Amino acid sequence: MGSSGLVLLLTNLQSLVSISRPTALSYSGSPFVFTIGASIVPKTPSVVGTIASCNANPALPAGLSIASSTCTLSGTPSALQSAINYVITAGNSAGTTSTTISITVNNAPPTGLAYTGSPYTFTQNAAITTQTPTVTGTVTSCAASPGLPTGLSINASTCAISGTPTALQTSTTHTITAGNAFGTVNTNIDIAVNGLPPSALSYSGSPFVFTQNLAISTLTPSVTGTVTACSASPTLPTGLSISPTTCVISGTPTALQSVTTHTITASNAYGNTTTTIDVSVVVSGHKIFIPSGPAWPHDANFGGPLGADALCNNAVQTTNKPTGVYKALLVDASTRRPCSTPTDANCSGGMDPSWIMSPNTTYYRADGTTPVFTTNANGIFAFGTITAVSTSNFGAWTGLNGDWTNHGNDCSAWTSNSGGAPSPATRGKQGQSDQTNAGMLAVNPAAGANCSTTAYLYCVEQ
Repeated sequence: MGSSGLVLLLTNLQSLVSISRPTALSYSGSPFVFTIGASIVPKTPSVVGTIASCNANPALPAGLSIASSTCTLSGTPSALQSAINYVITAGNSAGTTSTTISITVNNAPPTGLAYTGSPYTFTQNAAITTQTPTVTGTVTSCAASPGLPTGLSINASTCAISGTPTALQTSTTHTITAGNAFGTVNTNIDIAVNGLPPSALSYSGSPFVFTQNLAISTLTPSVTGTVTACSASPTLPTGLSISPTTCVISGTPTALQSVTTHTITASNAYGNTTTTIDVSVVVSGHKIFIPSGPAWPHDANFGGPLGADALCNNAVQTTNKPTGVYKALLVDASTRRPCSTPTDANCSGGMDPSWIMSPNTTYYRADGTTPVFTTNANGIFAFGTITAVSTSNFGAWTGLNGDWTNHGNDCSAWTSNSGGAPSPATRGKQGQSDQTNAGMLAVNPAAGANCSTTAYLYCVEQ
């Protein structure tokens, strides 16, 4: 053997002596649990010796690979799998070594759960708009803690909240948890359930005309919903009150009041509703007024005093008629005679029962608040202490003299509208409505006015 051959032999022997198979292959962390779609942190094993090749048996989960020179596992798993054992083998020309690892690929837990709109304020007994959250990943269960208000529910797979809340609730924080087999995610929302404000408040009968010092019939309104407070603005007339929980108006008005509009407000913790009513308080006397309307002014033919009464009460022909029943201050030779003096024959046995004014009674204009006169025990009044029936000058058929005696000219007991020479059939006595003296009952001419002329009446409440 020459020197060159000896060198080659020594080199080959040295190579055989320096190469040995790898040993002690090991992965820290096994069993491994990876998440589908999520890149794994590379898993590099420890090993003694040189690695020339690596393989896994069975093949690694889809999306993962093993480096041939280091046995490092890397990649992004793309398919679910339960736990599987893999034999990882590392080798070189001198031999191999192996180890076993376990790999599971799970689904991801849901993430990013969020509701738009919290805090929520819902209304009792009103269906809510479904509240559907955003969430990333698969959800197989949803729960709320504490439980949602009565009537609301949460969908098990979408966490959508829907329904009709039936119980009141102050603002409460609810933790919503969405989960699947691999984990959970949660978020907080605030929910309050309010009641409805009252609505449709209404009183039947307005405008109301009450009488001073006379208890009113209780006014009970209709209203929808719960009422916890009631008020009136401006305040009701003195003596009247409003129930704080029902808005019922009751009492006895003690002060006069012209027509006033009152705003009634019914409320609870969640809002209010209002309505208006008109209230006036009139005196506890009777009214006297000058009629107006299609029938007025009128000639002297009323068909008698009873016909005049009917016209005073005809709301179509006498459109300004106040509430009540009226008779005409209209006399003739045989009926409706006043007791003008204590010795008047009409007073024999007491007042004439057909006389239309009550004794010791105050009479008011149609507004119910302006006194005109107060009668004496004979049912008449003295001039000089009265207020005019009206501020305008209206002629009014009466058949009276200024001293309450019968004039005699009464247009044939108020059945004639004839003219001609003065006589009881062609003339009728008139008064003047803006007078506060005897002229209220009788004015010139002395014989009275022609029965064909037109005038008015004094309509007196009974």
